[in-house]
Order: sequence, then C-alpha cells, then structure tokens
Amino acid sequence: MTTNEDTRLLNEVWLNDVISGNIKLAQESTDAFLRVRVREDGTVRKILEPIPVTRDDFVPQVDTDQPVLVVEMEPQSPGAMTIPIGDNTPPTYYMQGKKFRVVLERLSSPMIRKDVAELATWRADVRQLLAEMIVKDLTWVEDARFINGCNTLLGGAAEETNILSGVTQWHTMSGGVSRTTIGDAFKLAFVPASRIPISTVLCNGATLAELFKWERNEVGGDDAQNILYEGWADRKINNATVISTIKRELVPDDTMFFFGHHMFLGKFYVWEEPSLYIVKEDTEIRFRAHEMIGIAIGHGDGVHRFDFSS
Repeated sequence: MTTNEDTRLLNEVWLNDVISGNIKLAQESTDAFLRVRVREDGTVRKILEPIPVTRDDFVPQVDTDQPVLVVEMEPQSPGAMTIPIGDNTPPTYYMQGKKFRVVLERLSSPMIRKDVAELATWRADVRQLLAEMIVKDLTWVEDARFINGCNTLLGGAAEETNILSGVTQWHTMSGGVSRTTIGDAFKLAFVPASRIPISTVLCNGATLAELFKWERNEVGGDDAQNILYEGWADRKINNATVISTIKRELVPDDTMFFFGHHMFLGKFYVWEEPSLYIVKEDTEIRFRAHEMIGIAIGHGDGVHRFDFSS
C-alpha cells in the first residue's frame, strides 16, 4: 500500500468517526499528533522542560480558583516571577521569598468551522492540516507570553536593570554579531551573583545567518565550509545550545537571549496537553485546540538579552 493510500484511509476513518458521531475517537486519533507538533514548534518548550502535573499537585488559594502549584526557591535567590498566560493578568513578583507560585491557565486556539464535504476533498493528512491551522496559535501565545515576560523581568529596555536583582542583564553590544561580541556577551552573563551557566541561546533565523558569515579564521577548521553547505544545524556556542525561531516579532533581528539551565531557570507545568475539541453541527464541524499550562521564572539571574548593533 502506498503512502498516499495510507493517508487517504486515515482521512476516511477520521471523517467517518466525525460524521457518525464518534467524536471521541476522532479526538483521540488527533490528540497525540497535536502534542508532538507542539513539542516540535514551541520555542519555550525547548528552553523550559514541560513537567506533567496532576490534580494532587495543586495547592488551594484564597484569591483565585485557578489551579496553583507552590515551588520552593533556592536559598538566597534574588526573586521569582510568575508569567501570566491568560489575558488581563498582571505578572507576580517574589522578592527574596522562600516560595513562589505557578498559576495554571487555559490557552485556546480560535474556533474553526469547516464543511464536512470540503474536508473530504483533502488528500493530505487531515491531522497535519489541523495542526498547521490551530496548534501554532497555541505555541505563539506560549512563546509570546514567555518572551514578553523575560523583557519585563529585564527592565523593559536595554541597559535597564533586572527588576528582581537590580543588575543590568539587557545590554546593547556594539560591533554587530561577531565572535568577539558574542564572547563579550557570555562574559556579561557571568556578572550576576549566582553565575548560572548559560545553556541555551535563542535568536531568529536572520540573526543565525550572521553566524553563517563567519570565516575559517573565526570558526576554525573545516566548520566554516560545513556551515556553508549544511547551515548551523545543531552546533553549539560556548557549549550552549543554539535555538532558532521564525518569530521575528518576538525575537528581533540581531538579538540573542541567553538562558541558564532549566533546572536553575524556572518551571513549565502542564496539566492538560494540547487536545482537539470537535463538535458536529448539521453539515459543519467546529474544532479548536486547547491546553492547560503554567510558566514561571524562578531565578531571574538566568535570563539575559543582548542586542547587537552594527
């Protein structure tokens, strides 16, 4: 059986479940696929390891009905910041506290409507098309709330101070993106008192192209030739993993975020992984993806931003 025939049969099974009212089976066949796509496409999930939680982990609160987890902080940590996921929710800061809380909130993609007959004309995998349309909406919100939270934590602008520690961790680096300026950035990341080792560097694809320009005398050995042919791939800088994103609106050109190891950085809790909600009405089906997550930066010293100016 060819791959096209396999895909067609999968689509037929999925549509038959929807049309016949077996919505639960259609959802279950799609949910695992959606979860895989989110893990591949979400940037914050590559920086903070998602940790599954259960109802037993929640701690009742007097000021909110949202699910909340309480996390103990490292002794002498300068503070923590809870990143709001829902709308109109301000961030919460903990100065020199021994514990901080992580509030879990529900994210949802827009509701999409589609005629069943139109779905039947697709030859590509229906689950993949659903993921393209709705899952990226979830990852966009995850990444946007995380990056905006980091910018807020760092004072909101270059040369401002970290609102928790009072140390400047958002710098403008003159000289553009070069081996020298990136080396200077790693040096500045060593300034905070905790000196958390940098394990992840986040930039967009356009900034990564600047590294592509490095010649043999900057990279050393045959790596310059290999980068020309193969791209940056999974190469590291100063033993830090380089993550590239297409979200230029969140991570501007010639900007790099440095993050400490997730064990020293923060928490990403997941109560409900991305799932597909489906309902059939007459000749149409409506569907959306939703999840229940909470994000917090537990150690402000582990976040840095560098804007490289030429």
